Amino acid sequence: MKRAAPPITLDYRLRVTPFLDDREQRYKTRFVLETTQSFASFVYELTVKEHMDGNHIHLKVQGSKPPRLNIPAAGHARFERDYDNLNGTYDITLESIDGRTNTFTLLIAPANIRLLHAPREKFAELVVDVL
Repeated sequence: MKRAAPPITLDYRLRVTPFLDDREQRYKTRFVLETTQSFASFVYELTVKEHMDGNHIHLKVQGSKPPRLNIPAAGHARFERDYDNLNGTYDITLESIDGRTNTFTLLIAPANIRLLHAPREKFAELVVDVL
């Protein structure tokens, strides 16, 4: 009898969304990285070191810290960043605390994002939202 493959466990979810900044009246790209694990007491903040070199964005997860306001709430630990003027093909590398990396290739236009390549073995999933 053939054995079933073990379920893939993902540690992170990276959501990439284009949006129109109403205040500045220009398109931006929002990156939201969150844990797949939910926390019962607080919504923690992910500490992420980010580096952008040309068309390569590197996000290194360094840990989590308690929220600024100590209001109890359940949810995922998260990090959020908005980028201006992303247009073209970008490699997004996500590095976990233990040093594993996943690199995704995206085609980013002001109002549209398309996933071009994802790693075979991954610890993170990439979700692309559209306007």
